[in-house]
Amino acid sequence: MKTGINLTKLLYFLVLLFCFSSCEKDTIRLTKYTEEWLQTKTDTKLNFTSHTGEKEELTVTVKTGTHIRSNLSGDRKYEYYLLTYTGKQSDLGLILAAEDKYVDIMNIGQTEFNTNFVSITTGKTAAEEVLLTYDVEAEFINNLELNGVTYNKLLRLKFNLPPSRPDKIKEVYYAKNHGLVYFQTTDGQYWSLD
Repeated sequence: MKTGINLTKLLYFLVLLFCFSSCEKDTIRLTKYTEEWLQTKTDTKLNFTSHTGEKEELTVTVKTGTHIRSNLSGDRKYEYYLLTYTGKQSDLGLILAAEDKYVDIMNIGQTEFNTNFVSITTGKTAAEEVLLTYDVEAEFINNLELNGVTYNKLLRLKFNLPPSRPDKIKEVYYAKNHGLVYFQTTDGQYWSLD
């Protein structure tokens, strides 16, 4: 008799579980660890100075929203951020796409930028943060001082670009909690955040 009651309870539990699992899922938000890698103030102007004294202003544009993605557990709604850093020169810029616990960084100037990027899996500790590179050199750097400011956690990226266009970003230092702080163009100029 006890077996029948337990079986009935189990069946009731499974029906409830199925009902709850088939209900619409909440939007999956960016983790706070992902947000630490994003500069989220829209239409921010960043001023850079090269080692030769030239000036460049980059604009940070932020777009947010949600999109549906299918996976093994069904369709899920994800919050996303799309950040674009653009300069006066047409190919001078970066794109960051972020959702959940991932940030992808691409170079606007690359003709095949969809296949050449780096992806950060974000986490609470440095050991949990992982880089996946796709035809890009990338590494984490712990400290860098620029213009009297010390940045504690950075991502260094080096894109595989030919020196045919002087206005393309070849190397980038992107700081956690700060954004883009340093870059080098294919003409060999070094640009630091003012």
